[in-house]
Amino acid sequence: MTITDKQHRYAEQVLKALRRKGLRCETDLRNEKIGYKIREQTLARIPFLLIIGDAEENAARVTVRDRTGKCMGTLLLNEAADCIEMCCRPPEVRLD
Repeated sequence: MTITDKQHRYAEQVLKALRRKGLRCETDLRNEKIGYKIREQTLARIPFLLIIGDAEENAARVTVRDRTGKCMGTLLLNEAADCIEMCCRPPEVRLD
């Protein structure tokens, strides 16, 4: 999700990159306040929110928040995708 409409192009690039990695994702490009978007997506129980503002776009990064609202930090796109993949993996089951 973007903070302003200035980041829409970068958000589309992020979306394409995440989909290439096999992650299911959507963008929220509505002209709403960021707090409203975060609250709405949190209530919808979206597992991860990637927030893109001017600072993230300039640094080619994304800010990642989990379902509980905990900020996981500002990460490079590949790092964020790897982190999300690792969190979404099913647990290993050993039948020894």
